[in-house]
Amino acid sequence: KPETGRTWGLYSTTTSLELGHRFVDTDGNNSRYLSDVNVRDGYRVLGYSLDMRARPGTGTLFDLLKTDVSNAGGDAAQTYYLRADKTRFYRFDGNVRRFNYFRSIANFVAPIPNVTWREHDLRQQISDFNLKLFPQRAVRVNAGYSRSLAKGRYTPTYNFERDQFQLLGQSRWEANDYRLGLDATYKKWDFNAEQLYRNFRNDPHITAKPGGDLGLNQTDNGRIVTLSRDTPFHSRSLVTRFGIHGNVAERLHIVFRALHDDERIKAGYLEIDTGRANNGSTIISRTLGLSDPGGIATRPGNNVDVGISLDVNRHLTISNTFNYTGWRIAGNMNWLNVSVQQTGTNPPATTTSTTVATGYVTDLSSLRNTLEASFNFGRKFSADLGWRTMNRDVKLAGIWNATSTNPVVKNEGESIATNSFIGGLRFRPTNKASFMFDVERGQNNNAFIRIAPLDYTRTRIRAQVQATEQLWLNGTFTSIDRTNPT
Repeated sequence: KPETGRTWGLYSTTTSLELGHRFVDTDGNNSRYLSDVNVRDGYRVLGYSLDMRARPGTGTLFDLLKTDVSNAGGDAAQTYYLRADKTRFYRFDGNVRRFNYFRSIANFVAPIPNVTWREHDLRQQISDFNLKLFPQRAVRVNAGYSRSLAKGRYTPTYNFERDQFQLLGQSRWEANDYRLGLDATYKKWDFNAEQLYRNFRNDPHITAKPGGDLGLNQTDNGRIVTLSRDTPFHSRSLVTRFGIHGNVAERLHIVFRALHDDERIKAGYLEIDTGRANNGSTIISRTLGLSDPGGIATRPGNNVDVGISLDVNRHLTISNTFNYTGWRIAGNMNWLNVSVQQTGTNPPATTTSTTVATGYVTDLSSLRNTLEASFNFGRKFSADLGWRTMNRDVKLAGIWNATSTNPVVKNEGESIATNSFIGGLRFRPTNKASFMFDVERGQNNNAFIRIAPLDYTRTRIRAQVQATEQLWLNGTFTSIDRTNPT
């Protein structure tokens, strides 16, 4: 409720502001300090908050406005938050987080003194904005936008002519999510549907050190004089979600969720370099690149969850949950063109072209079902028994080096079915004591690592006792036994 003495028109207002300046003085290795702490000199808004409230429905543009800011101005972690609410019309939330990531430590493993490998100095920002229209109505509209962005300097390593080299790179990637959906309530049934579109771009650019690079091993022949490499990576995703839950009858409840996503990825590669080969010849020009449109992969997927529960009586509930997950990754790497022009013992110019992979497919489908009975005899005693089963099919197929005289054809699959028993008891003899026991025995599904299902038994015992009004005693014992029947 509005507090007297703090009113400003229709609003009860509370605000605070904390300003400051950070003074940093480091001895020794400043790069190590920034890599661990990353707090720098400068003015800061250490904290700011604003809270404005009016009685529901009486505000002009909003009934509630709340803002929080922390460490704004350059700290390693900064947060900005805004919420605005107008009863029966809208609810808005905005959250922005900024992170500064720095790593630049001389590699004590490398034989070259004072050489820093794999440096990073990145600025990342994550933003989320959500708007709900008519939040108290039977039909509600949801809209949202999220953005993730990172950019800055990084120095990857590169294997060139049998040596390792440090390159100079500028990284910039961003992901943008757009969401639009509906929530509805009708006769004790709840419905929701949402459409999401995501666009992702990663456009790093990498060059060699000015003046060339001798590499990790400075006594061999391999040298990089100039290098320019672009590896753009772009993708887009469409995700559709739908859900419904409610009561078919007074004692029969159902929950249904479905998700379909369609993803597409496109990757390119172009590298142009000069230098010296390991055999001593001069590399006048070498170009490596994927032919247009580069590497492409698609990933359609589906996920369905269904839950049904029946209250047989006030002591017994039977429930069944079912899940289906399936996706398919289909991709190919187009022509990889390699053009080399060099002097010395080799011919003046050589050009090769090959296909890395084409029509490669990874296919997965997984079914999981859990049937469970729950017994409840008041607050003192409850128990549950259940059975979980799963079946997973994984298939790999494709052709590698399709343009060669002896292409490698891969076609393999794996199908695994598992079963598990679950059960538990809970006993509360008094309000100040509670004892719990549960057990699970069965098999874990390990289709992706090509071994038999992992047999396991897990038991847990837990006790809670209130000795006095101020003292609680808690104890838990867990035992896990696993066997690999390979």
